[in-house]
Amino acid sequence: MKGPHEKENEKGSGQQLKVVRSGFLLTIDMHDWPLPAPPSWLQQANEAQNESELAALRQSVTRGEPHGDDPWQKRTAKELSLESALRPPGRPRKLLPDT
Repeated sequence: MKGPHEKENEKGSGQQLKVVRSGFLLTIDMHDWPLPAPPSWLQQANEAQNESELAALRQSVTRGEPHGDDPWQKRTAKELSLESALRPPGRPRKLLPDT
Protein backbone atom coordinates (compact mmCIF):
# COMPACT_ATOMS: atom_id res chain seq x y z
CA MET A 1 0.00 0.00 0.00
CA LYS A 2 1.43 3.37 -1.02
CA GLY A 3 1.44 6.37 1.27
CA PRO A 4 -0.44 9.53 0.25
CA HIS A 5 2.69 11.22 -1.17
CA GLU A 6 4.15 8.20 -2.90
CA LYS A 7 3.61 6.87 -6.37
CA GLU A 8 5.40 4.42 -8.57
CA ASN A 9 6.71 5.62 -11.90
CA GLU A 10 4.00 4.98 -14.46
CA LYS A 11 6.36 4.54 -17.42
CA GLY A 12 6.04 0.78 -17.17
CA SER A 13 9.35 -0.23 -15.63
CA GLY A 14 8.37 0.16 -11.97
CA GLN A 15 12.06 0.83 -11.33
CA GLN A 16 11.59 4.28 -9.79
CA LEU A 17 9.79 5.52 -6.74
CA LYS A 18 9.00 9.19 -6.26
CA VAL A 19 8.48 10.35 -2.70
CA VAL A 20 7.70 13.83 -1.39
CA ARG A 21 9.10 14.49 2.08
CA SER A 22 9.30 17.91 3.74
CA GLY A 23 8.60 19.64 0.44
CA PHE A 24 11.38 17.84 -1.46
CA LEU A 25 10.86 15.39 -4.30
CA LEU A 26 13.05 12.32 -3.88
CA THR A 27 13.39 9.90 -6.77
CA ILE A 28 14.70 6.47 -5.84
CA ASP A 29 16.10 4.39 -8.69
CA MET A 30 15.42 0.80 -7.71
CA HIS A 31 18.00 -0.60 -10.14
CA ASP A 32 20.71 1.10 -8.02
CA TRP A 33 20.12 -1.28 -5.10
CA PRO A 34 23.11 -3.53 -4.36
CA LEU A 35 20.74 -6.53 -3.99
CA PRO A 36 17.34 -7.29 -5.46
CA ALA A 37 14.57 -5.56 -3.53
CA PRO A 38 12.31 -7.87 -1.53
CA PRO A 39 8.86 -8.26 -3.10
CA SER A 40 7.15 -6.51 -0.19
CA TRP A 41 9.73 -3.72 0.30
CA LEU A 42 7.23 -0.89 -0.18
CA GLN A 43 4.84 -2.36 2.38
CA GLN A 44 7.75 -2.86 4.80
CA ALA A 45 8.98 0.70 4.26
CA ASN A 46 5.53 2.12 5.01
CA GLU A 47 4.88 0.03 8.15
CA ALA A 48 4.57 1.95 11.39
CA GLN A 49 7.48 1.58 13.82
CA ASN A 50 7.17 1.22 17.57
CA GLU A 51 8.88 3.68 19.91
CA SER A 52 12.07 1.63 20.37
CA GLU A 53 12.48 1.22 16.58
CA LEU A 54 11.95 4.96 16.09
CA ALA A 55 14.51 5.76 18.79
CA ALA A 56 17.07 3.46 17.11
CA LEU A 57 16.40 5.01 13.69
CA ARG A 58 16.69 8.54 15.08
CA GLN A 59 19.98 7.71 16.80
CA SER A 60 21.31 6.20 13.59
CA VAL A 61 20.42 9.30 11.58
CA THR A 62 21.61 11.78 14.23
CA ARG A 63 24.95 10.07 14.84
CA GLY A 64 25.55 8.95 11.24
CA GLU A 65 25.86 5.32 12.27
CA PRO A 66 24.72 2.28 10.27
CA HIS A 67 21.30 0.99 11.31
CA GLY A 68 20.85 -2.72 11.90
CA ASP A 69 21.73 -5.52 14.29
CA ASP A 70 24.98 -5.30 16.25
CA PRO A 71 27.23 -7.57 14.09
CA TRP A 72 26.05 -5.95 10.85
CA GLN A 73 26.43 -2.47 12.34
CA LYS A 74 30.03 -3.15 13.43
CA ARG A 75 30.99 -4.80 10.12
CA THR A 76 29.46 -2.00 8.05
CA ALA A 77 30.99 0.73 10.22
CA LYS A 78 34.42 -0.85 9.72
CA GLU A 79 33.95 -1.14 5.93
CA LEU A 80 32.86 2.50 5.70
CA SER A 81 35.36 3.84 8.29
CA LEU A 82 32.52 4.90 10.60
CA GLU A 83 33.80 3.22 13.79
CA SER A 84 33.78 6.55 15.63
CA ALA A 85 30.01 6.82 15.11
CA LEU A 86 29.53 3.69 17.22
CA ARG A 87 31.50 5.00 20.22
CA PRO A 88 29.78 7.10 22.90
CA PRO A 89 29.84 10.84 22.15
CA GLY A 90 32.35 13.04 23.92
CA ARG A 91 35.88 12.64 25.13
CA PRO A 92 36.85 9.31 26.73
CA ARG A 93 37.13 9.36 30.51
CA LYS A 94 40.62 9.64 31.92
CA LEU A 95 41.70 6.47 33.70
CA LEU A 96 42.92 7.13 37.22
CA PRO A 97 45.85 5.08 38.51
CA ASP A 98 45.07 2.50 41.15
CA THR A 99 46.13 3.61 44.64
